[in-house]
Amino acid sequence: MKNIVGTFIALTLGTLAILSSLSLNSCHDTFPSQVDTVLKPDTTRDTLLKYDTTMIRDTIHDTTIRVHEDTTTITLHDTIRDTTIIQHHDTTLLIIHDTVDLDDSNVWIYRSSGTTDPLITSQFVNSSVGFVGGGFLFGSAGTGIILGTSDAGTTWQIDNSTIATTGTGGNDVYGLAFLDPQNGFAVGDGENVYHTVDGGITWSPTASNSSDLLRSIWFQDANNGFVGTSDPEDQGSGVSHDGHILVTHDGGDTWSMGYASSAGGIYRIQFINSSNGIALGYWGSALWTSDGGTSWNLGSTDQSQSRTIIVGSTFTTATTGFCVCYIDQTHGAILRTDDAGHSWHTIQNVSAGLSGIATNGNGIITACGEAGMIVESTDGGTTWKTSTLGTQRWISLQYPTSDRTVVVGVNGRIATRDK
Repeated sequence: MKNIVGTFIALTLGTLAILSSLSLNSCHDTFPSQVDTVLKPDTTRDTLLKYDTTMIRDTIHDTTIRVHEDTTTITLHDTIRDTTIIQHHDTTLLIIHDTVDLDDSNVWIYRSSGTTDPLITSQFVNSSVGFVGGGFLFGSAGTGIILGTSDAGTTWQIDNSTIATTGTGGNDVYGLAFLDPQNGFAVGDGENVYHTVDGGITWSPTASNSSDLLRSIWFQDANNGFVGTSDPEDQGSGVSHDGHILVTHDGGDTWSMGYASSAGGIYRIQFINSSNGIALGYWGSALWTSDGGTSWNLGSTDQSQSRTIIVGSTFTTATTGFCVCYIDQTHGAILRTDDAGHSWHTIQNVSAGLSGIATNGNGIITACGEAGMIVESTDGGTTWKTSTLGTQRWISLQYPTSDRTVVVGVNGRIATRDK
């Protein structure tokens, strides 16, 4: 529980005006009306509104609120961060109650990404440094893109915009695997595995020795890594018959066939520990390993429609995990395993295709998908609630810390939430 104890302050300069929505650059959505209602000690209630800091960054810096045409400076540290003040031209509203409790808030803040490209995959190396990959979908002109952040997703910069420039499908980055803030790998439509040693600024390609689309990547350590592939059929009929797992044991210098599957393309590889891992993908396919990826076994799911793709997964224990299923734009599901990924069963159906899921490690599991849908459990996956953030698709979601959620999606959209 985070509290601020202070004196009630109300400053109104000029005519008070609060905009219910703001148009954002690089985003076709308007900012949703996000309201956090806070309780004063005298039991009366007021409203604390939050809007995208990129619209008012000239007057709000970090965690210090600078009131326009006034020398007053109020420092709020990390409790309410830099989005408490609404300031529009000569109008300022500042309300701080005797006690402000934001732990139960559902306030999302849009962040400026610097691009309108679809953002497809994300990874945080630690609590501050993270990366996002994306690009132009389905053969559109353009190249793949890599974004980076060093402040847990508050601000982003374009690290590289010319990665994965050739391929059978589009020009996208679909998978990221950073070992530390400087050393990382990326895969996508370029039929190469890309490696960076300078934090995503420059990338060098290594041939994957596969003509498939490269859809996922995972490194166990500096030497041993895996890439999941999908045959190019999924760009046409939506039926991906074959998938492969490529393997490296020399830090990505060379890649070879590790496993060939006719169960469907591999869109997600994740290891729970050094021995146990999973591979998920098209047709609702599931594979598992218990020997560090030396051999793979066919698992089972109850989602096996031809266009179904399992894209994201997260584990809350060594045996219990959750994955999300994208059936189509208006149908999705959350699946659960209690045997380290050997078998999966549907626990929640939703009215939007889902593609991203993550846990904060303290019982909260959050998924995202089409139509701005956010699906969340606060009790370790027993019950789920749905909400929406905007109206367009969110694709990937991460927890850099147990308090902060970062979600990315189409049109270069990035949003964060602190609770």
